[in-house]
Amino acid sequence: MQKSLIILLFILLIGCKTSNKYALRKSNSELQNENYKEGNAFLKKNKLENAYQLYHLCILLDEKSELSKICKNKIDSILPIIRSKKIKEWQGLWKIKELNFDPFPGLFTDYIEFKEDRIRFYKEMSNNEKKLIREETIQFVEYEPITFYLESLNLKFKNSEIWGFDVRKKIIQQDYIQQ
Repeated sequence: MQKSLIILLFILLIGCKTSNKYALRKSNSELQNENYKEGNAFLKKNKLENAYQLYHLCILLDEKSELSKICKNKIDSILPIIRSKKIKEWQGLWKIKELNFDPFPGLFTDYIEFKEDRIRFYKEMSNNEKKLIREETIQFVEYEPITFYLESLNLKFKNSEIWGFDVRKKIIQQDYIQQ
């Protein structure tokens, strides 16, 4: 077991070293140009989140360059569209599924409901009714060009909590019994 772990680690280190070797030879302006071109390609395909990420990388490489200023303008244009799509994606009543251990036990919601510009948090009562615990206005975290992590798709609440939401489709495979 230990030998296979060491071999796997060795393979990963070699792979990382050889894949980064080429990237390290490039200047920031070359990397910026590549990211900008890729971002434009994603923009043409209407893959706005991918374009947003690449434009953000351009800014991180050199925030004072002319290309970064262009990327910032593009982000300012596409970010409201991405956020609007996210809000539409989140609409409805969602049951919370805790996947991780909760280190802060207390009163937590069982359901979250997204409705237009509001989020409502509900607790399920013993009689199967939902009791409204909290209501928030949907407000996104402001875009910060110098942050490494893209928080601007997360929501900020009035108590300064920042929450990230994501919707992923899961295909459930069903086995049918032939009769």
